[in-house]
Amino acid sequence: MNIKTEKAGGLINSLKAALTAKESKLEIMLGSMVSTQLGCAQTYALHPLTRYLDIDGSLLVKEPRVEGGFKWGS
Repeated sequence: MNIKTEKAGGLINSLKAALTAKESKLEIMLGSMVSTQLGCAQTYALHPLTRYLDIDGSLLVKEPRVEGGFKWGS
């Protein structure tokens, strides 16, 4: 099951979906849309629930409008 935090309606809804999937014995993948580093950070917060992450959406943003969040290479 691929859970995209932005499509799920935020961090809490993503957590609920992930826990429901785990109860159903489904594999979970966390992903992101084209997003800022802050958007990717909220998805990364759920990473202990899965082995699969696809949170490279912030790499597609040419000029981020926020400071902080998930940074590649840190």
